[in-house]
Amino acid sequence: MAGCRLQRFDFSAILVVGVCLAVQLAYLAERTKDPTFEIPIIDAGVYHNAAARFAEGGALHDDAFWQPPLFPLFLGCVYRLVGTNILFAKLILAGIATLTSLLVWWIGRRVYSRRVGAVAGLIVAAYGPFVFFSTQLLPTGLAVSLDLVALVLWLRCMEQPCWHRWMLFGLAVGAATIAVPNAGVLAIIALVGAVVSGVRQRRLRAALVNCSMIVLGMAAPVGSVTLRNYLVSGELVIISTNGGMNFYIGNNPQSDKTVAIRPGEPWRRLARESYSGDARTRAEQSTYFFRRGFAYLVDQPLSFLRGLVRKSIRLANAREIPRNADVYVYRDFSHVLSILAWRVGPFGFPFGLLAPLAVLGIVVSLKSSGKTGVQRTGPVALLSFIVAYGASVVAFFVSARYRLPIAVVMSLFAAAGAVWIWEQVRAFAQRRAKLRLVHAVVAFALAAILVNWPIRAPADGVNFRAEMSMCLGHAYGVRGEPSKAEEYLRQALRLDPEYSAAAAKLAGLLLESGRVDEAEQLLREARTWERQSVEARQRLGELLHRRAHTPEAISVFEEALTIDPTSPDVHGALADAFAESDRIDEAIDHYREAIGLADEPGPLLIRLGDALVQRGDYEKAIERYRQGLWLIKPEPAALNRIAWLLATCPVVELRDCERAIEIAEHVCRLTDYRNPVSMDTLAAAYAECGRWAEAVTWVRRAIDTALAGNDRAEADSFRPRLKTYEEYLSRPAQNRTESPPPPPSDES
Repeated sequence: MAGCRLQRFDFSAILVVGVCLAVQLAYLAERTKDPTFEIPIIDAGVYHNAAARFAEGGALHDDAFWQPPLFPLFLGCVYRLVGTNILFAKLILAGIATLTSLLVWWIGRRVYSRRVGAVAGLIVAAYGPFVFFSTQLLPTGLAVSLDLVALVLWLRCMEQPCWHRWMLFGLAVGAATIAVPNAGVLAIIALVGAVVSGVRQRRLRAALVNCSMIVLGMAAPVGSVTLRNYLVSGELVIISTNGGMNFYIGNNPQSDKTVAIRPGEPWRRLARESYSGDARTRAEQSTYFFRRGFAYLVDQPLSFLRGLVRKSIRLANAREIPRNADVYVYRDFSHVLSILAWRVGPFGFPFGLLAPLAVLGIVVSLKSSGKTGVQRTGPVALLSFIVAYGASVVAFFVSARYRLPIAVVMSLFAAAGAVWIWEQVRAFAQRRAKLRLVHAVVAFALAAILVNWPIRAPADGVNFRAEMSMCLGHAYGVRGEPSKAEEYLRQALRLDPEYSAAAAKLAGLLLESGRVDEAEQLLREARTWERQSVEARQRLGELLHRRAHTPEAISVFEEALTIDPTSPDVHGALADAFAESDRIDEAIDHYREAIGLADEPGPLLIRLGDALVQRGDYEKAIERYRQGLWLIKPEPAALNRIAWLLATCPVVELRDCERAIEIAEHVCRLTDYRNPVSMDTLAAAYAECGRWAEAVTWVRRAIDTALAGNDRAEADSFRPRLKTYEEYLSRPAQNRTESPPPPPSDES
């Protein structure tokens, strides 16, 4: 008898594993036709780049983590083992997806029956959104698997409670939480359940010990991330700093617009709103947005509650609501996904079928009597997870990716409902079975109508196919494949003829290839489109500035600032145009505005220093140069200007010849001693220090290098300084104690 049971056990598990693996591999084989398979974009691209950086020995993030770190850390370890092999990484994720279906099988078998476990495992194996997201370079698949590991351990604790099982459960929840923080609700409901159980059984001391073990286990992974964040940033960031912005996106008077906000320029514009509250670090930005979200709750509680209701309806709706990736778009690249995820009118498969079955399964599970142990408490635990996790999603905003853990657990109830229907069909001859079946059909139909009711999603106006093409064009451009980049950017414009971001990127590509007139024509067209774009106007202004149409460039930049007055790039570009037009005070004002808005103000500080030199404010210029040098690794030309000012500043007290020599020598090394201007600057620095022989040597090298490059005019510009240095060198030593500033050099 036991042998027969073992054979059946093995067969059902093997069936689930086999089907899941077959579906995953078939889908991956077809995904090779998808251009994003080898070129991850948007969130997947961010995770991939962080993992690749970690695999090469760098840090996942230089500051406190912006996104939860477990998945990029896991992916980075994979890349370290096998190189940056995306196919291999996705095969590993397919293996994790198979483990997920096996865990669902185990929970269904333990809480219900072998048949329910097999059906639930098969539902997950063929659940379209699960198939799609599980092999994306996103934390979703790993997080779902960790959630289920925690659920398995929780069920084991219910069966045989002991302190080390509770600690393992806490450890699993902690790991899941640093993958996707919503998993933390598992700890909350387990803690509440442990206390309630302890009070009921009058074993409060044991319950407190169990709770302590949960907290201790969870503290290991979460606490290590918190400590790391504090050490690198000096701020208390529990897991990551994206929580505040995500909370505000879903909780504000215009939440539908903020939820639909796109990556790139619009996203950066939203992030810069925190600067108005003097938030500079990532942690301060997160706090700023949390405060704004809670202020909305306090100021407009009814509107806030209506928003929660809308989000709850979206969570329960059959439609797979996109965030940055639309499941329905990716059906174009896979027959497997086309079969497993689709919409006909308001009906969405598979959630439109899964949810009504799950409702039926929940009713059946909670009505069942005569069950003991985990078969009695298990359904309550699973339902608690669905409700608590759903509430955590609704507290922020809803998308298909964030709903997936709920759908996977709902598959257990759906399987229980399907098996119950089958049992009633088999017993159809009995009058009670007929009545139950009629009630079930009515309940299923009502649930199906509600779940498949047509709704409007925030991203309805987004052309995800065009956005995919634009992101691919950008990615190929970064990879140094301009022909493919141009192909995808033009495809984006065919799909969406007024896609300003794609036009701006395509114009940049055209400029790099020397097709200046074509780029200008495209940008002038984009300027007339209904959807206003700061990026397109910025590129047009920069192009006009380059072509010496500076007044028109200034006009275009000012027009861009009417659309987005918080763009540091536009402020900086406008400041450059003002500086070239000798409108120095206006240039300085815009440089300062740009510095206050920029995430990386180093280059702007150096350009501000240049403008202050033009105004004759040398002390402030040197201060800005020094600030800029702390923040960036500047280009040789910028370093040369700094060294020249330190060596030749008209305000003698501000000169620092030793520092000037140090910087100028560094510039000469950077340019492989082939740049005559940097040699001339080094000579000036030596002259300021009274080292006349070295000054003469280096200015002669500058002249020889210029002549070797057939630049006689540049060589002639150095000769007055050579004459000055030689005159000082020829004087008696006691008469060489002071050095006048060398004649200015336009090239320097």
